[in-house]
Amino acid sequence: MVLDVKNDQTDKPALDRALTVEITKAGYRVHPVEQEQPSENAEQQEKAALKASWRQFGLSAAFTLLLMVFSMGPMMGLTLIEHPLTAALIQLVLTTPVLLLNRRYFIGGFRALWHRAPNMDSLVALGSCASLGYSLVMTVLIALGNGERIHDLYFESAAMILALVSLGKFLEGRAKKKAGDAVMSLSASVPTVASVVRDGREVSIAMEEVAVGDIVLVRAGEGIPVDGLVIEGVGA
Repeated sequence: MVLDVKNDQTDKPALDRALTVEITKAGYRVHPVEQEQPSENAEQQEKAALKASWRQFGLSAAFTLLLMVFSMGPMMGLTLIEHPLTAALIQLVLTTPVLLLNRRYFIGGFRALWHRAPNMDSLVALGSCASLGYSLVMTVLIALGNGERIHDLYFESAAMILALVSLGKFLEGRAKKKAGDAVMSLSASVPTVASVVRDGREVSIAMEEVAVGDIVLVRAGEGIPVDGLVIEGVGA
């Protein structure tokens, strides 16, 4: 197979500036990529982030399960705290660590809302805040003497939303890592040397030295080193 390397007329600096502006408007930050291939340190950071995500879910789930015991226990005949205000405050105390562990959903979600580009974090933040805000109002009413409002608390809903979403984020991160590892193993198979025809002769050069207009030879079984247009031969 013979390839004619395509002439890419893209103005990359202008494209980078335009993308940076739009990404910033959407509420995100842009960091320059220092190297194309991820270093060993980057891989370690990715593994550490995945472990942190799992730890975040584990702690969130633990507090949420304990919260469920206090909030849903009376429905199963298990009343640990008789005093309504004390029970409400205990639920609030158990909910607080879950809120703190998952604060990034509130930060990112409300930031996206501020930039008028709501995302899934915005939905999570609104849902959790709605349950939390309503429960706080009911707690105030309980403190004012309306003990029946103990049945109107939804602290466990606010915590459950965050715990389940954190589990989803962990599973998503693990899936991304597996996909990234597969892509890296695939990119590692890309040849580093290309056979090109120059001045009527076939020469082997580094892939980075292939220039626009070069004629690249790709033999049977070889990997294709660069993008191009097939001008002779076939492949499968």
